[in-house]
Amino acid sequence: MATLEGNKLTVWIAVVGPSGAGKRTTLEKLRARIPGATALVEETTAESQQLIYFEFPVGPWQNFDVRVRMLALTGQVFFDSDREKLIKGSSGALFVASRALDDRERNEEARTNLDRHVGTRAEAGYPVLLQLNKSDLLNAVLPSSVHLGAHIGDKQITVARTGTGIPELTNAVTDELVPAALMALVVEGILEPVTSTPNEFLAAIGAPPKKPASKPEANKTPAAKTAAPAKKKPAPPNKKPAPPNKKAAPAKKKPAPAKKPAKKKPAAKKKPAAKKKPAAKKKPKR
Repeated sequence: MATLEGNKLTVWIAVVGPSGAGKRTTLEKLRARIPGATALVEETTAESQQLIYFEFPVGPWQNFDVRVRMLALTGQVFFDSDREKLIKGSSGALFVASRALDDRERNEEARTNLDRHVGTRAEAGYPVLLQLNKSDLLNAVLPSSVHLGAHIGDKQITVARTGTGIPELTNAVTDELVPAALMALVVEGILEPVTSTPNEFLAAIGAPPKKPASKPEANKTPAAKTAAPAKKKPAPPNKKPAPPNKKAAPAKKKPAPAKKPAKKKPAAKKKPAAKKKPAAKKKPKR
C-alpha cells in the first residue's frame, strides 16, 4: 500500500504489463522528466527477478512529507509471487500495453493478473493509468480497439523508445495517477480523510494546479485587477437665463483706421521726337 516512517509517506506505483512492452524504457524516460527524481535503482528479488525503481518528491500533504516510488519487474516473470507482492504493495498502477497485433492476448493476460491481485481494492478506487506503447509498429492496432478494463484518464499513446508521448504521459502520472493513489489510501482507511486539495502537492512537482470548475461568487472581487475608470467631473451648474426684456448689447466694433491717400508719382516727361534728316540729293549722271 504505502510505507510510513515518521512523517515520511512513500506511495508505491506499480508499472506492470506484458514482457517486452517497454516498462523499463518508460521508467527511464519518466525519471528523466520528473524534477527531483532519484537515479534508477536495480535490485534482484528473492526469486531472482530484476526489480527497477526510482523515487521523486511530491511535497507536503496532510501532515506527511510525500514521496512516490515507481517500480517495475523487467524481463520474463517466471514467479507470480514477485508480481503479487509488487501489486499488493502499490497504491496504483501504470499499465504498459503493447499495440502490436500479436500482443493482444498477452496484454489481456497481464491485465487479468493485475485485477486478480488488486482484488476488492478496485472498489476503493485503485487507480490504473493505461499506456499504449509501441505505436510506431506497422501492425499497431487502433487505440479504440484496445479494451483492457477500467482506467483513469485518457489512453496514453507513446513510443517510449523515441520519447514520443512521454511528456503527456508524465503529466498524466503526476496530475492524475498520483492524486488518485492518495485518494485511494484515504478511501481504504489507511490515511485520515482529506482536509486539503491535491493542488498543494501537484505544485511541488511542477505540474500546474487545476482550476476548480466552480462559478465565481458575485460578492468576490475578480482576481485580475483592472484600472478604475476615470471619474467624470460634475457638469457646472446651469447659468440663470437673462431676463426676456433685456437684450444683450451688441459688441462695439472698433473703427477701422483711416487710410492714408496714396501719393501719385509725377508723370515722366516725354522726350521730343528726334528730327528727321533731309534725304541726300542724288547727283545727276554725266
